[in-house]
Amino acid sequence: MLSMHKVGVGLNSGRLFCIQKQNKWKWDWRKKRMKIELVSTKLRRRADRCRRFYPFLGLAVSEEKWGHIEWGFETLKFLYSEGVAERQDAGRLGSLVRQAAGFGKTDCALAFLSGFVPMYRHNPSCREEIVGALLVVALHAYRNRQSALMAKCGDYLCRIAMEEEAVSDELLRAVKQVGILAVRGRDEGLFREMMTRIMKVFVMRAGNMARLTAVLTAWLERILHQDGDDCYEAWRSCLTESLAKGQWTSIDLLALLESCRSMAGLAAMNPYSSVMRRFLDDMLRYGELQEDRDVQITAVQIVGMAMRIAVHDYPSALSMPYVTPLSRFGGNQAWRQARFPMLYETGEGRVLTAVWQVFLLLEKELEENRWQEEGDLFYPIYDTYQTAYPLTEREVLFWRSFFAYRKKVNGKPIPRKVGTLTRKERADLLRT
Repeated sequence: MLSMHKVGVGLNSGRLFCIQKQNKWKWDWRKKRMKIELVSTKLRRRADRCRRFYPFLGLAVSEEKWGHIEWGFETLKFLYSEGVAERQDAGRLGSLVRQAAGFGKTDCALAFLSGFVPMYRHNPSCREEIVGALLVVALHAYRNRQSALMAKCGDYLCRIAMEEEAVSDELLRAVKQVGILAVRGRDEGLFREMMTRIMKVFVMRAGNMARLTAVLTAWLERILHQDGDDCYEAWRSCLTESLAKGQWTSIDLLALLESCRSMAGLAAMNPYSSVMRRFLDDMLRYGELQEDRDVQITAVQIVGMAMRIAVHDYPSALSMPYVTPLSRFGGNQAWRQARFPMLYETGEGRVLTAVWQVFLLLEKELEENRWQEEGDLFYPIYDTYQTAYPLTEREVLFWRSFFAYRKKVNGKPIPRKVGTLTRKERADLLRT
């Protein structure tokens, strides 16, 4: 005779079997109804056929009906390829992606995200809404720390930019925002990939580089605020490689440097950041790569502004690293002047003169702010610098030429303790 416990278990098992069977019949009936509606003549508007699939797929995702999800989404992509999507379908598909991501079904969300490809290619009227939907999905992925989904959104936006004949303002704004999200999430791989591809788009099509400059400046500002070392290395290497290939004109690079002027002041206000000092050093290097005197002079003025702010606001231990970029750059220019004097007679010496004038302006500001003090106010800065950072032979050449230029302009004598080169050292230096 069966015990009451075994009878209860049998009843519960049978009830569960009935519920599962009923649930299966319900989903089979929904699928059959969807098939009937696809060929029904009652749907006067073809776009209504797409609209019926979004609640069906959303409910299937919540109940994990994988077979029905696969059938429904493949059918939906077929409808997209037939060109029956309307403008609102981009937002609906984006909501479906976010719903799957919210349930933790990242693989399912990535599969739904691929539906934007046939929608973009076969429905030109939806392209602007597709860009907005991808941006919203990227924001949702960033907040939920789903880096794979955000990377896929960035990839699709860059693919759209490469396929479009002209990059629209909405598309460029979306690319910029996703790049900022990559920087904030410290996703160096995604940021490098996006910067490389968007620069390639503008270089290949000879687009308006001013629009690209605005994007690069926004990314750089976010990097400097966050002190992102890896992302800055990606930003610097991409730009350096592009400059080395001669893909930037002097006018475009000059505009980029001018847009970075405010960020040089930001660098001067954070002396503890290594990224800030590397940024100032790299600005001078970009001018050397371009080999344009106007670009180099602009870079010298911007870096000189940051150096003057740091010297005024911070003690010597924190401000001396800001002198290093100009000292080394000036050393290279002084060596070129001594090695090729004929070039500097034709106007090449304007760059070296600009470096001298930066330090003269610093000395003038020191005299105005410390008018109670007497004596040479600039020499202690030089003495502290050359003590903390031993000078190279080229830097010795530069500082000697600077004090000679200062004597010519202001009549101040050259300090006795300024380093000099022997004849042999000077001859060996000029041979290199």
